[in-house]
Amino acid sequence: LKQTLQQKLLQKLSPQQIQFIKLLQVPTVSLDARIKEELEENPALEDGSLTNMTDPIEEYPDKDPDDNFDNEEGFDSDDFSLEDYIQEDDYKDYGNGYDYGDDDDERKEMPVAIQHSFYEQLQQQLDLLALDDKHFLIGQQIIGSLDDDGYLRRPIINLVDDLAFGQNVMTEEHEVLEMLKVIQDFEPAGIGARDLQECLLIQLQKKDANNPTIKLAIKVVANYLDEFTKKHYDKLEKSLGVSSEDLKNVVNEILKLNPKPGDSGAVAGKQLHIIPDFHISNNDGTLHLTLNGRNAPELRISRDYQHMFEHYEKSDQKDKKMKEAVQFVKQKLDSAKWFIDAIKQRQQTLLKTMNAIMEYQYDYFLTGDDRKLKPMILKDIADKIDMDISTVSRVANSKYVQTEFGTFLLKSFFSEAIQTDSGEEVSNKEVKKILEECIAKENKRKPLADEKLTEILKEKGYNIARRTVAKYTANKQENLEKAIAKVKEAAAKGAQIVCLQELFTSLYFCDVEDYDNFALAESIPGPSTDALSAVAKEAGVVIIASLFEKRAEGLYHNTTAVLDADGSYLGKYRKMHIPDDPAFYEKFYFTPGDLGYKVFKTKFGKIGILICWDQWYPEASRITALMGAEILFYPTAIGWATDQDEETNRDQYNAWQTIQRSHAVANGVPVVAVNRVGFEQDGAMKFWGGSFVTNGQGKLLYLASHDKEEIEVVELDLAESDYFRKHWPFLRDRRIETYSPITKRFIDED
Repeated sequence: LKQTLQQKLLQKLSPQQIQFIKLLQVPTVSLDARIKEELEENPALEDGSLTNMTDPIEEYPDKDPDDNFDNEEGFDSDDFSLEDYIQEDDYKDYGNGYDYGDDDDERKEMPVAIQHSFYEQLQQQLDLLALDDKHFLIGQQIIGSLDDDGYLRRPIINLVDDLAFGQNVMTEEHEVLEMLKVIQDFEPAGIGARDLQECLLIQLQKKDANNPTIKLAIKVVANYLDEFTKKHYDKLEKSLGVSSEDLKNVVNEILKLNPKPGDSGAVAGKQLHIIPDFHISNNDGTLHLTLNGRNAPELRISRDYQHMFEHYEKSDQKDKKMKEAVQFVKQKLDSAKWFIDAIKQRQQTLLKTMNAIMEYQYDYFLTGDDRKLKPMILKDIADKIDMDISTVSRVANSKYVQTEFGTFLLKSFFSEAIQTDSGEEVSNKEVKKILEECIAKENKRKPLADEKLTEILKEKGYNIARRTVAKYTANKQENLEKAIAKVKEAAAKGAQIVCLQELFTSLYFCDVEDYDNFALAESIPGPSTDALSAVAKEAGVVIIASLFEKRAEGLYHNTTAVLDADGSYLGKYRKMHIPDDPAFYEKFYFTPGDLGYKVFKTKFGKIGILICWDQWYPEASRITALMGAEILFYPTAIGWATDQDEETNRDQYNAWQTIQRSHAVANGVPVVAVNRVGFEQDGAMKFWGGSFVTNGQGKLLYLASHDKEEIEVVELDLAESDYFRKHWPFLRDRRIETYSPITKRFIDED
C-alpha cells in the first residue's frame, strides 16, 4: 500500500461558460422559447417589454414576531451586497451599440402549431380500447412496425417472433391478424394496410355502403385494380356493365382516397420556415449588417427581488429563515445576471463573427456570384476575431443570413482552397460550379466520365486529381449498378445472403459537413430497394443494403434495408449509435434510429443488423441476439488517417476486430463485418477493409485484405450456436435481476 500526492492542472468550464455555449448554438427561431423557459424558472428575471415599470411594488413581508433570532448561525451581513444587484436598469439597455433592426414584427413570438405524429394518434386511439395486457402489447407492436406511409410491410409471422423475443409475449398469427383488423379501423382511414389494394378497400368500406358508386368502387378495387391503374376504362365498362358516366364517378371516388395514409407525405409537404439571424443590405456598394431583433430581448433584474435585498439591508435582525430566504434570492439573482450576460455575450459574438465573414467575403456579398467566394476555413475567422475555432463553428453551423439574393446558412460560405496552374488559390465551390455546368450540358445517355471532367478542369487551369472530381460527382447510379453486378457474382458463387458495405451507393460523404450531400438521400422503400429487390428475386439471395434514408424534409437516417430471396422487402434498421469525430461527422446528417433493434426472418435464417458505430456497443449485440438473431451483420465504413503511424493503425484495427469477435463469443452466434476499402477524402483517409467472418466462438473463418475489393462466400453452420451455448452457457447464467444499473449514463459514487 503506497500513498502518493499528485498535483494536476485541469481546465474546466464554469456554469456561465456552459450556459453561453448552449445559448450560442440556439437558432433565432428557438431563442424565444429558451428565454420563456428561463423566465418561467427564474422569478428574478423579467421581460422588460412586458413589465409595467409603474406597477406598485409589494413590500417585503414583515417578519414573524414569534421567530427566534440567532446571530450565532454564521449569518454575516457582509456575505451579500445589494450593490451587486441594483443596476439602475443598466440591463434594460444592455444591447445598445448594435443595430438589431427596427422592425417590431421581428420581436413578436411566432406561433407554433402543436401536432402529433400518426404514431401518437394511433397510440392514443389504442389507449381508449378496453384490452387485456396481451392484446394491448400486440397492438403496440403493430403500430410500431408501421412504415412512415402507414403500411404494415413486416410479415405477420415476423411480428409473432418480435413479440416473443422482444416483449416475451407468446401469441399466434391469428391473434395478431385480429388485432390488425382492430387497428385498421383507426383513423386515418387506410392505416395498417399491407398493400395498396387493402389500403383503398379499408377507406372505401368506411364510406356509405348503400351508395351505388361506393359499391362499384369497392368492386373495381377488389377485382380490377390492375385494369384501373393501367386506365383500361373501356375494358372496365364492359366487365362491369356500366356506362361511361358511372365509371367516371367511380374513378373520381377512388382518386379521392389517400394511397399513403401515414404522416410522411404531410411532413414532407410542410415548408420549414427559416428565420435569418442576420440581414445584409447593399447601400450603393457599402454593405450594412444588422442582427435580427429577436436576438436582443429586453431582459432585466426583477424590481421585487431588488426590494427584498433593500429590506434585508435595513433589517437589524437576521435569523435562520431570513438567511435561507436571502440565499434563495441571491441564487436567483445570480442566475438572472448570468443569463442576461450570456445573452449579451451571444449577441456580441454573433455580430463579431458575422461581421468578420462579411468582410472576408465582401465581393461575394456585393454580387452573390459563387465564383467570388474566397477559400475560407473556420480558422481564418477564428484568428480574425481572436476566438476559438469551436465558437466560430457553433455560429456557422446553426445561423442564417438574409441577403438580397437569398438566405444562406453561414456554413455554406466556408470552403477549402484549390490552387490553379497560375498559383492563385480559389474556392473549391468555384470548381463545383464548373462541374455543375459541365454535367448540365452533357449527353445524359453518355455522361462524362470522371477522367474527362478532370481533363476539362485542367484545360481551365485547375490541376485536380481524378479522385477529387469523383468526390464532387459521385455517381449513385454507377455505384448501384456495380453493387448489383457484384451481388450477381456472389450469387453465382453460391452465396445465399449478401451484405453490402455501409452507404455503398456513394463515397463516404460524412467526412465533411456539407448541405449539398443531403441530395444523396432517398426514401426507403425507394429506387435503390426496388432495383435490389428485383436482383434478390432473380438471384434467389437475401440482400442487406445500407442506404442514406430521407424519412421526411429535414429528417434523415443511416439505414439498412433487408430484401428477402423472393424479392420482398422485409423492413429496415436505423443506425442507433451516431458518431461525431473528425472526418466522421455523422451527427450532422443522421438522426439516431427510433425503430429499436431488429431481427429479420429471411429464407436462410434470422439475421440481426447493426451498423458500423453500433459495433462498439455490446448492449446492442446482446439485445439483437436475445431477439433471436442467428447471425449478426455489421455493414461498416471505418478507416485510418493516412498520416498515422503503422503501430496506431494496427492497434485500432485489432480493437475493432476484437470487440466484434467478443460479440460472437458472448452471444454464441456468428458475426459478419463488411467494411470499405480504398482511399477517400483526397487521400487523407484509407478505409482499412479487413472484413471478416467468425463462428459463434469467435474463431475467424475468413479475413479479407486491407486494400482489395473481394467477394468471398463463407459457409456458416447455424446449428453450431446451440452447441456453443450449451457448453459455454453464458445466456443461461446471466443474472438479469442485477443489470438494472446498465440503464444509467454513469454510476456515481454518491
